[in-house]
Amino acid sequence: MPLPPKRRPSARSRVQSALLPALFVWGALPAVALAQSTLVDWDFSSLTHPGSAGAPLAVPLLDPAEANASSEVTSTGLTGERAKPSFQGLLWANTNPAPGELNLRYFDGDLSDPGGTNNDGVNDNYLSFTLTPTGAPVTVSRISVSAWRNGSGAPETYAMEVVVDGQPPIPFGTEQRDTAHSDGVFDWFSFDDAVSASTSLEVRFRPAASPGGLGTGNLHINGLKVESDTGPPPARDAGGGPPPETPSGDVAVQLVIPKAVTPSRSHALAVFGEGFATGASVSLACRDCSTGGTAFAVDAFDVTVAGSRALHAPVPPPDMPQGSYDVTVRLPGGAWATLPVALDVVSESSAAALPRVTRVIPSSAPAGTATPVVIEGASFATGAVVRLDDVACNGSEVLSGDRLTTTVPSALAAGTYELTVENPDGLASVPFPFTLTGTTTTALPERTGGCAIVPLGRT
Repeated sequence: MPLPPKRRPSARSRVQSALLPALFVWGALPAVALAQSTLVDWDFSSLTHPGSAGAPLAVPLLDPAEANASSEVTSTGLTGERAKPSFQGLLWANTNPAPGELNLRYFDGDLSDPGGTNNDGVNDNYLSFTLTPTGAPVTVSRISVSAWRNGSGAPETYAMEVVVDGQPPIPFGTEQRDTAHSDGVFDWFSFDDAVSASTSLEVRFRPAASPGGLGTGNLHINGLKVESDTGPPPARDAGGGPPPETPSGDVAVQLVIPKAVTPSRSHALAVFGEGFATGASVSLACRDCSTGGTAFAVDAFDVTVAGSRALHAPVPPPDMPQGSYDVTVRLPGGAWATLPVALDVVSESSAAALPRVTRVIPSSAPAGTATPVVIEGASFATGAVVRLDDVACNGSEVLSGDRLTTTVPSALAAGTYELTVENPDGLASVPFPFTLTGTTTTALPERTGGCAIVPLGRT
């Protein structure tokens, strides 16, 4: 079935930012493009409004055949369920703009029963269906819903819940908020987690009001998907076609530098991987935004492709809430790959704890020689690791919070590298240029857990 139109992300300020000075070509990195398969993709096209406001829901709302289940599972029909048997449950709302969608009310509260407190931020009624593995256990890593709010009275907080093999229900992914309403445009909301089921997996979509808000109003829904591995959210551009069902093995995202940024200024991300091409785009999707779990995604602008294995992507953090972000690279032909939790947007107070490099003594070293160096800066923590690109330096020792020593590996070829200091908590410094002098351009030896790295211009 054709996918619904998607809401275009709000315009982002195009803050001009200087690109990182050094570009790299990365070789022999392990591919991390993620396989993804669709277990269920509900077809809502047969739905029509019953013609009267307040009509109860048919049982089931959609037949099992309309789940479009893969060979790995079977599915029950899609039904409306009640948190308590005494609740009246979900009802059709008064209008339905077009066939092929649900328009329901009373997700948060039930006016017909005193036990159903209205608009308290606690879900009272939900949509449900159950999957049964046909053979081996199945692992679910993403559940997505396409919806829009008819007005401010509609639920603002979306949540997914699963019941695995008959155990008590547990949350799936992070709650997300949909602050837009009344625009009539569907948008996809994706919930990422990982659960495995051997005998059954019930999926529950549980919208509710935000605390102090409203949740009894109309919510329009026209898509529900369950996928077996995490990939990027469905495409969010207006009028776009269906998102690719699986990532391409021809493209992979392997590293993003820097790992952490602050919301105070724009940044240029260096993204490394395989299979990049002219016209590639970069998007960032927040997993756990600190602003109430708001669903948030943003596209980088003026992406510069430096070759098949490196690109630069300026992004405008003043528009980005704090949280962890998946970074996705899409090619013009539709292929894509995602590196989960590749970037953190942190507060200014947290940024104060970021290690910072201000000077390296000496400022360069001869290639092919194991050279001791002293690194000066701030916020170095015991156990910090020094890297040139992704190569860990030998014998790093933190002498104080603003001084450490390390040894540059002798196996690196001549060229300019990005030196970073990463503390044990995962916070890393902004890359600092460090040059290995000489003319050696021999291929790097294979290293356990490492990879050959050749800066642009070296072969």
